[in-house]
Amino acid sequence: MEEINDTRTATRQASPRVYSPEETRLDVPQDPLIERSVTGARTLLESWERTDHNGAPRVAQAAANFYLPSLPKCPGHNTPHIVLWEKDGLPDGILIGHRSVRRSRLSLAKIPIPMPRLRRLEVTTGGLETHSRETARRQAAYLRRLLRSREFDCITICNLPLDSEIGRILNGGLRFPGDGKPDVAGHWFTELTDERGHPIVSHSAKTRGSFRRMDRKLCKLFADRVELREFHAPDQVKEFISAAARIGECSYQHAMGVGVQNDASWREKLRLYADYGSLRAYLLVGDGKPLAYAVGALWGNTYSGIATSFLPEFATVSPGGYLLRRMIEQFQQAGIRWFDLGVPDYDYKKVYGTLRREVATFCFFATTPAAKTATLLDSGVANLRKTVRRLRSSKE
Repeated sequence: MEEINDTRTATRQASPRVYSPEETRLDVPQDPLIERSVTGARTLLESWERTDHNGAPRVAQAAANFYLPSLPKCPGHNTPHIVLWEKDGLPDGILIGHRSVRRSRLSLAKIPIPMPRLRRLEVTTGGLETHSRETARRQAAYLRRLLRSREFDCITICNLPLDSEIGRILNGGLRFPGDGKPDVAGHWFTELTDERGHPIVSHSAKTRGSFRRMDRKLCKLFADRVELREFHAPDQVKEFISAAARIGECSYQHAMGVGVQNDASWREKLRLYADYGSLRAYLLVGDGKPLAYAVGALWGNTYSGIATSFLPEFATVSPGGYLLRRMIEQFQQAGIRWFDLGVPDYDYKKVYGTLRREVATFCFFATTPAAKTATLLDSGVANLRKTVRRLRSSKE
């Protein structure tokens, strides 16, 4: 991404307040609605999706149309586990997860460590929400009861916003301080339009001028033969993936296993979004040569980015930045409220993002034998790694 002299107004950043465990130890007797069948799960999810979320960003992967069909592709023995809490007869909180049985991956010096099979409840990104503190307390009480029941060996919750009511509770400790070993990261968003659908200008005139100069530089390099191709339909998925995968193979992301891959998993995933009219895939082409791609899903008021990359040989003219700016312009014209740039922190997100939320992934272990064994092995390997790093640093 190009270097920008950015003089815009300061990015908003959520500052979560942590609740202590004592503030949250309220077990409310009213039982939530729980569904483990696909049909029942869809009913609860659609009920939650119809509620008013006050313009907050939505998460496509937690939507009924996308989450439920994806479960057979997840490792382990999967069934949905959807929980809906009501308040005054209306939906007030949701848990979107699935049950699985699988082993964690653990290694030391590239040597695999045998791990026990764990019965898991895996809560997806965007899968733990509430409209009130009261319901957040009920959600925390439900999680405690599950762990006490030993029905699961562990419960994982992905990318939970720490400024949410339930996020504050879990960050303070579900059962004790530090419970769940939260792994904290930054989640960036760009607010594209205001409540009335009007575009929001989030950069200064000076920064916008820098963008225009960079755009002209890229267009000049390709003799003004620059085009943005869009892919929305199911029959376009194969063509997009083929071009995007070739770009990804040339980037550092390929070695990390990140980004679009030309395989059955990616084809099925993008075709699912396309079937429901939510796929938004883009390919930047200069003089017939694919330079950069971006792909995501539009759900409700939010475009959620899934993957993006560009050819590193053209980094000096920033094809990735050019593509991102054209997408933002298009989304603003369509009245889309949010651009979900995702996790974690990257430099380009600091340039284009207007809201940063701290999110955390939690892993709560029960007191079952399998859970205790997994915890012991995980802690032992972590301590060995620390010891090795300390010995290496002392020799240096």
